[in-house]
Amino acid sequence: MLHVIPGFEKAIAELHRILRPGGVVLIAVPQVSMCCPEYGELFRFTQEGLRFALAGAFEDENIVTRAYGNSLTAAGEIRGLAAHEFTRRQLNHHDPRFAVEVCARAVKR
Repeated sequence: MLHVIPGFEKAIAELHRILRPGGVVLIAVPQVSMCCPEYGELFRFTQEGLRFALAGAFEDENIVTRAYGNSLTAAGEIRGLAAHEFTRRQLNHHDPRFAVEVCARAVKR
């Protein structure tokens, strides 16, 4: 939900603060998708952008990011296709240049 939070940097800092040492936060944000004005979407994060945002609170070596999707699934997302309309092979191919979703795992040390 970072993409709808003004001042997401403070939200990330708060996530870090409330975690115990060794605690893990998992984050997923859309990159390619339909934008919904009703949700007040403000930001889109690339894989590098999400890492950069998390590095303000977490140590870089404790952050892992991954982009999911490819040009076909990105086009499908925009056209409103569902996952069952793709083959498993199409869904399992990931190209960060056409990410549909960007995910991160950050650990507090």
